[in-house]
Amino acid sequence: MGVESAANHDSAGGGGSGVSLSQRRFQSAFTLISLLFLSATILAAVVPLLPPGVCFDDAGDLQLAAATLGIPHPPGYPGYVFLAHFATRIPGVDPAYAVSVTCLLVGLVCLLICAAFQIRLGVNPFAAATLCLLLAMHSRFWANLRAPEVYTITLALIVGSGYAILRGAQTGRRGFFYLAALLFGTALINRPPVLFGLPFFLAAWWKAVERWESIRTRRRGHLAWCALCGFLPAVHALGYIWIRDAPSTDYNYIDQHNAEWGVLPSSDEGIAAKAKRTAWLLSARQFSYKFGNSWGGVRTKLRWLGDEIDARDPIRGVAIVLLVLVGFVSLMRRSPVVAWIVAGLAVHSVVFICFYNIHGQAADILPFLFAVAVCAGTAMSVMVPASPSLVRNGLCAAAFAIAIGFTVADGPLRPKNSTGLDATDYLADVDMATMPVGAVICTSWTRSLPLHYARILLTPRPDVTIITADPVHWPKLVAEFGDRPLFAAVNKNPWPERTFVPFRKLWRVLTLRPRVFIADE
Repeated sequence: MGVESAANHDSAGGGGSGVSLSQRRFQSAFTLISLLFLSATILAAVVPLLPPGVCFDDAGDLQLAAATLGIPHPPGYPGYVFLAHFATRIPGVDPAYAVSVTCLLVGLVCLLICAAFQIRLGVNPFAAATLCLLLAMHSRFWANLRAPEVYTITLALIVGSGYAILRGAQTGRRGFFYLAALLFGTALINRPPVLFGLPFFLAAWWKAVERWESIRTRRRGHLAWCALCGFLPAVHALGYIWIRDAPSTDYNYIDQHNAEWGVLPSSDEGIAAKAKRTAWLLSARQFSYKFGNSWGGVRTKLRWLGDEIDARDPIRGVAIVLLVLVGFVSLMRRSPVVAWIVAGLAVHSVVFICFYNIHGQAADILPFLFAVAVCAGTAMSVMVPASPSLVRNGLCAAAFAIAIGFTVADGPLRPKNSTGLDATDYLADVDMATMPVGAVICTSWTRSLPLHYARILLTPRPDVTIITADPVHWPKLVAEFGDRPLFAAVNKNPWPERTFVPFRKLWRVLTLRPRVFIADE
């Protein structure tokens, strides 16, 4: 197949040979304007809402690990931590805030790729940007834009991989396929459920390379090079965990978990011990009990997913399903490559949701939402295709302007998500700098991250020990510290002979009788 004819496969509606030069110029200008306004709107709406410092819960875990080159909770996210660490090196910027800004920018990249997919498939640029704003305003996507979490990073990697495959199909350049493999491999080693989408991305790769004789005739060799690129992130991840899983690392979740449960060997017990700890982390074995579901549980999850996309209402649900089906059928006709990519995003997300027994933020639906947005945009392009018509573009631009106004006005009114709750005021009240010398603080997981961050980075206090465990394990873990000052970050007292007395945002643990009971915050 010739280069010109191959390039016109899987191209934008305005990129074929039947499109005039003036139409292409209009398309390029409108695309640039729409993407610039999309970016400016997201940044203007979300930047003021970002947490200014370290957060509680998983968000604080990622911030702390990135700032210290540490090891967060399973599966460890070694690639994410390593990449985010570069942002924490910006002089004069709080490392935790730098991670929050990085996650926002990565989320913005996801939205821009969503718009780029649609525009290349013939969707009006302003209509594509409007859909992307609606995607951003979905409660789950919005929560991930304003909190430093791993989900937008995963989405950016896998949709970036898909977009690279599409560009490879259009240009025949091998570098795009190698980049696609590298991005997908990075997502996979950091977020194992991405594996469910691999067959679909391989199908997209197959459809893409068969358009180019220079690649098709050497398909096995090309696949081998792609596999090598996809394997490189695993080498990096193994090396990172191997080196950083050491007693000298400031923040190491593996050691925290092992101190509480004692299920793993120490990192200094040799190669076999290191290998066991690395496998435990990267495989997320700690959470293996959450996988698996009955048919009734699957139906419950599907109903929950329907609620998340607001499709439980019969009329609205039918409309959404029809819109997605029409869009997907149109995708299959216009670009089988993109159709396979979108199917992979949707299927991997739905399979993970149905067989992972947890709701909320951990049930990652961002890839599914992305797939729905691309299908919806493709369906709408049948009615509003890209065109140099000023009337048509004016109407689409007006709809985009309304979406911009809604985003800017409604964004600050939305409730904060729990994983993005800022801990700055909490740490100010704790005042780590003036804690008693040799203090031992017992805390739960959610409150431990800002305390670790303050002890390691904000006010270095190597004399202070922070124990992260369930309260029932506190007595065992503090036994070795003798008479050092003891504090608790949550009001759950596992000691019959001790009492809690308020101390700033903590509780001082004393050996007094009678016990004083203090209500929870």
